[in-house]
Amino acid sequence: MGLMKTPGRDEKKGPDLQALLADWPESFYRERSPLVRNAMLEEADQQGLTPEDNALRRRIFDRRYPVIRGEEEPADLFLRLMMELKVQAQNSSGFFGERFARRSALKLLEKTRIAELAEEGGRMRELLRQELCHLGVLYVTICGEDGNYRSLILGLGKMTDERLLEKIRGDLTEIAVTAPAKLKLEEEFAPLTESLLAVKEEYL
Repeated sequence: MGLMKTPGRDEKKGPDLQALLADWPESFYRERSPLVRNAMLEEADQQGLTPEDNALRRRIFDRRYPVIRGEEEPADLFLRLMMELKVQAQNSSGFFGERFARRSALKLLEKTRIAELAEEGGRMRELLRQELCHLGVLYVTICGEDGNYRSLILGLGKMTDERLLEKIRGDLTEIAVTAPAKLKLEEEFAPLTESLLAVKEEYL
């Protein structure tokens, strides 16, 4: 299920940006490394490839990966938001717990600015959708590659491919639908919900 397989690279030489940009911008949404994606975006700007869209992509990218230093892969705030929603969907906390969870989700949503970016509409909303679909496919890929994720209870064997797909479909539904409804934040999370359900429909 390696939907985002990254080809082998010579770490000393780094990625071949010219090869990666040969089918820009599609390659940007296939790449899983934030550092390589950042380098691709910078090089695309240097070459004058889709400059108007790149200005919007940069705004989205900087919200998803707010801190990039050196050669260390940065934290992915969009993925962190997904995991927060997954936890909340599976959490059976009471009224006060849900109020705290709602505030926590709103705080993280504010950091990502997903709702505000979507409100700009037009091309920004479309490029945000593409980035959120990239997020969804990345999640599916990571789950498919993670041996622990597909382990059965108590580590007694591995799930079949069909059971694995069913588990991932369940995750995406919890993140995209169950958690926003539970937190009464359906409107705020609508862009993420739409994109994750699209990924579920296309890939699973």
